[in-house]
Amino acid sequence: YAIRNMPLSISTVIQYTYPIFISVFAGIFINEKITKTIVISLFIGWLGIIVILNPTQLLELDVQIQNLSIVIAFIGAISTALAYVTVKKLSFTENIFIIIQYFPLVSLITLFPIVLINWVTPNLNELIWIIGIGLFTQLGQTFLTIGLKNLPASEASTINYLQVFFGSVWGLFVFKEIINFNFFIGSILVLLGTIISTSNIFKKI
Repeated sequence: YAIRNMPLSISTVIQYTYPIFISVFAGIFINEKITKTIVISLFIGWLGIIVILNPTQLLELDVQIQNLSIVIAFIGAISTALAYVTVKKLSFTENIFIIIQYFPLVSLITLFPIVLINWVTPNLNELIWIIGIGLFTQLGQTFLTIGLKNLPASEASTINYLQVFFGSVWGLFVFKEIINFNFFIGSILVLLGTIISTSNIFKKI
């Protein structure tokens, strides 16, 4: 919903507030220790998001976003955080491929009636894009689950800040969205947060 009703770059940035929620949920539900390195990387990443989402930035981009779209984007971020923590919890006892299989299974069961009620027959071009969504989503979920099994949830989530950068690039080159200097600075901060969270130099902080 957020991607449909907002620029891809901005909806991606809002979605990637979820590492903040992951750190909280991981501490509550799976007793993960939040290190100073993670706190610093989350702070820098969050600062980058604020730089990108400030009102002046949006005015310069001539973007009008409904409050409902922003709220739904944040609900998506919270839901993503809960999904990460759930996958991490399950990875302690379940095979990762069993976990992966349940994602499309639950989606099929819950969404199939909605699809039937609102059915629209896609043309060939749309069908190719739909298949692409399914393929890359499944690949992404597979590698994400493997990563969550081998990394703390909070650390794995900060690596995904890189998607802010990729979302901006696709928005710029594929959808011709405008990216100004503030967005560039914000993206650099987001990437810096990722580097700090994954670099061995900062592990002893």
